[in-house]
Amino acid sequence: MEKSTVSKRVLTVLVAVLLFVVAFFAGFAVCYFRGGADDAKALWIKNMIDTYYYEDIDPDDVYSLIGEELLDPYSDYYDETAYAELSNGRKGNKSGFGFSYYIPEGEDVARVYAVSGSSPAERAGLRAGMRIFGAGRSEDEIVSVSGSEFSAYFDSLGLEDGDTVFFETDAGIVSVTRGAYKENCVFYRDADCGYRFVGEDALDAERTAEALALPDDTAYIRITSFSGNVAQQFAAALEIFKDAGKKHLILDLRGNGGGLLSDLQKVASYLLKDAEGDRPLVVRAKYKNGKTETYRAAKNEYRSYFAEDSRVWVLADSNTASASECLIGAMLDYGTIGYGDILLSEIDGVAKTYGKGIMQSTFQYIDGSAIKLTTATVHWPVSDNNIHGRGVLPQDGAIAVAATAQPDTEEIESDLLRMVGVIAANS
Repeated sequence: MEKSTVSKRVLTVLVAVLLFVVAFFAGFAVCYFRGGADDAKALWIKNMIDTYYYEDIDPDDVYSLIGEELLDPYSDYYDETAYAELSNGRKGNKSGFGFSYYIPEGEDVARVYAVSGSSPAERAGLRAGMRIFGAGRSEDEIVSVSGSEFSAYFDSLGLEDGDTVFFETDAGIVSVTRGAYKENCVFYRDADCGYRFVGEDALDAERTAEALALPDDTAYIRITSFSGNVAQQFAAALEIFKDAGKKHLILDLRGNGGGLLSDLQKVASYLLKDAEGDRPLVVRAKYKNGKTETYRAAKNEYRSYFAEDSRVWVLADSNTASASECLIGAMLDYGTIGYGDILLSEIDGVAKTYGKGIMQSTFQYIDGSAIKLTTATVHWPVSDNNIHGRGVLPQDGAIAVAATAQPDTEEIESDLLRMVGVIAANS
């Protein structure tokens, strides 16, 4: 588990998962393969690396590499159980409470860090920024604990799906029942209302009161991940956009670390302004053997939702990675946006996207385990640009906007309003 300025503890499986197709991943964690495999599996892994890894590796080094870190931060080994869980999760099928927490610097109290869409935590009313003072299996059993003690105490409850926990927060008592859920990855807001997607498949549009101070002709859509039913959710959000008579769009990709290439291809279908043909090129992958593979949008539907003079702006940050960066690149290459339409959250003096311009493939072994390997560099469709290790920067013409590193609800909203204000000033 990585540590930054705050310590975070994930309470649910909020990880990216690969199927048997090439996929993009957030890839901020490094996994290890430490022995225990039989000689046949070790030889299979070596052969996969020799054949598919995007860079040449000295054959004599392969065994030592798989005994420690598996090649790079994006290449992983999964045992059978882990791979099955990851594969299920990539389909948007999650299990848990659906929130994470952290201990702010200078405070000894647990604070909600993030809440998954359509999760038990979201449905119960937990929100980013809430402080948690205690928890228990009933209101009468709530135990007040400090932030430094919260993790151990929460673990001691031994919670499983179906169990309910009562949290004492600064917004009152919130009860959350742990269980399975389909994650919602798309959120819509305009000047009148908001929408999120709920239900068994997270495809039922539910109107909310979360309006945003926007011009009457502008809407806001946030995409948190390219996974689950994100493509259907985004298409439904655009129908809401169209039915409401909106013309301009603010697309929020902050914190979106990527996901499946197939989902990127579907979402991009609606956002390529000057692209020609029924299935425009979205991503070009280049392999070490010289082969180039192309990936195209599922269709070309920009004109069904946007006018010639429609404007699109993109919000991004240092956790906007992989598939998100490829979507930005395709939008730039096809004239949907210019660099001046990209607003980068500047935190602690840093304003950029993550900079992941490589692609992974997953290969499954006969026992159900699998390895994920970096297999290609990825390039934007027209310019052939590769932003690996660099990202999109203010030097390119993107606009840096001061933001906060703290995930407090009010601060998140103030960051968003600040960006909206910059958009209005530059329109």
